Amino acid sequence: MQQNYQEFKRVREFGDLFSDTFAFISNHWKSFFGGFFKLAWPFILIALIGNTYYQVEATGNFFDEAFTNPQNPFSFFTNFIPSILLLAISSFLLTVVSYSYVNLYIKAFIDNKEEIDLQNIQNEMYNKLLSISGLQILVFLSVFVGLIFCLLPGIYLLVPLSFALSVYLFENKSVTDAYAHTFQLIRDNWWITFAAIIVMSIIIAFAGGIFQLPAFIYTIIKGATSFQETNPQEALNSISNDYVMIALNAIASFATYILNLAFIIMTVYIYFNLNERQFGTGSFEQIDEIGNE
Repeated sequence: MQQNYQEFKRVREFGDLFSDTFAFISNHWKSFFGGFFKLAWPFILIALIGNTYYQVEATGNFFDEAFTNPQNPFSFFTNFIPSILLLAISSFLLTVVSYSYVNLYIKAFIDNKEEIDLQNIQNEMYNKLLSISGLQILVFLSVFVGLIFCLLPGIYLLVPLSFALSVYLFENKSVTDAYAHTFQLIRDNWWITFAAIIVMSIIIAFAGGIFQLPAFIYTIIKGATSFQETNPQEALNSISNDYVMIALNAIASFATYILNLAFIIMTVYIYFNLNERQFGTGSFEQIDEIGNE
């Protein structure tokens, strides 16, 4: 691993955030993704189940209620709530695990360049799971409330809070201190960081769209055939409960989970870039190492 080692604690230009992110994935994909699947597979499975259950409820059952119970339009939401809750909880858990794994993997990578101890990563992740979950909930609520109030505050908060977990894990701060410190780091660099987040989001959305394409094409073909042969209600049920459709959506969702890891990796690079620009921590550490040799 030494020959492919990347120095995280340095200033990076805009383009370096992307090139270094994909270089890290290219150089360490086997260890990185292998470790992720070993630690996160239960959460991936739960998220896939939640997403599949939600999609089935959101398509077939919505129109079932519309056709069979038009006098009570709210009956759909009563049946729909369990799928929404399962989707929300499973997605949140996978998000927490994904952010935790990426940050802790890179932390281990920096501390020990020769090998990654997955057991240590797992232990630290579980030991700090409540704090990490609390921080992620705080981030979500902050952005959500900000979006409600005129949209712009939420967008502003989204940028610094995207790397709040990195501050918490790399600097061993409390949840509230990590939250507050992100606004110190983003000072004078909000726009460039915002641009990096937007560009990476577009890249991931485009790549994710490729995996969504088979399900989209299959839906069109299946829908055209079903609507010609049966009534609308039965056609919609046929589409929503079709095993091929469910499998294609599951594959697309799985691909999205993996692609999101690239975004999380970039937020770690953003954190170190901003930390170096504001405080030069990595530079001082290198000077100390030279002085100790």
